[in-house]
Amino acid sequence: MAYAYKSIGVLTANNQSCAGIEKAIQSVNADCNVIGTGMLPVVVAIEKGISAQEIVEKYGLKNLMKFYNDIGVNAVILGCTHFPYLHNELKKYLNIPIIDPAELMFKMI
Repeated sequence: MAYAYKSIGVLTANNQSCAGIEKAIQSVNADCNVIGTGMLPVVVAIEKGISAQEIVEKYGLKNLMKFYNDIGVNAVILGCTHFPYLHNELKKYLNIPIIDPAELMFKMI
């Protein structure tokens, strides 16, 4: 991924996770920009069973996806095991790929 994209948005549960993903990407390609957001309250909302649509609205994720589009991010990585729950709702607001590492890991297995 680090070579496939010039700029990657990352959505994680916390900023430590975001920093780890950024470090991994930039260790391969230092020219790849990583723009990350850590949002632990979203994880809590998912665990409470709140609908994806309500979470996207309540936590400003629609605006975050617009921001990623506006700044020219080439893809968004779902950097938390909870976030595939939001995949279909988030893709409504993006005109770029959403990368779910769980899907890639499943294919590798």
